[in-house]
Amino acid sequence: MFFSHSISPDLKVGIAATGNFGLALKYNSDWVGRYYVQEATLIGMSVLPSVAYRVNQNLSLGASLNVMYGKLKQQVAINNPGAASFGPTPMASWISTTARGASE
Repeated sequence: MFFSHSISPDLKVGIAATGNFGLALKYNSDWVGRYYVQEATLIGMSVLPSVAYRVNQNLSLGASLNVMYGKLKQQVAINNPGAASFGPTPMASWISTTARGASE
């Protein structure tokens, strides 16, 4: 979206709002790369206020400021093989067995 306005015959102002880039993806939960990414959203937006002044018939000067906003949201899987079972994990069993053996 772009907007410009003449303040006077020699002075102009404007503003632009743009979407620079974007990404959305979603993989199945059994995807081989699930420990790197399962879902991701990436958005980049800019607002550009600008001003221009005509110095004379042959020369105009202008300036603009690019204000950018970006956001990344990512979801990954965690490799935790003992989380689905209701009993102790193998590591927890080893720790409790070792602790019992040390105290006896």
